[in-house]
Amino acid sequence: MKSITAKEFDEKFDNGEDISEFLDLKNVKSFEEFHLLKQKDMVKIDADILKFFPDEKSVNDALRSLVKIMEKRSKESA
Repeated sequence: MKSITAKEFDEKFDNGEDISEFLDLKNVKSFEEFHLLKQKDMVKIDADILKFFPDEKSVNDALRSLVKIMEKRSKESA
């Protein structure tokens, strides 16, 4: 595992670069498992949107609100 500063790591991550060489993967059963988890759980948010959502809770809260709106509209149109 290579070492870099947190700032360098964040920049690479934000730029969509592969950061796996900087992660401690000893507790992951296989690279395939890590890769599948990474694909499943991670999405890239554009910078202009990211400034409104400082953390994962704010993103999840906003998406839950959107889901409620969509469900309500779906029920109203049925």
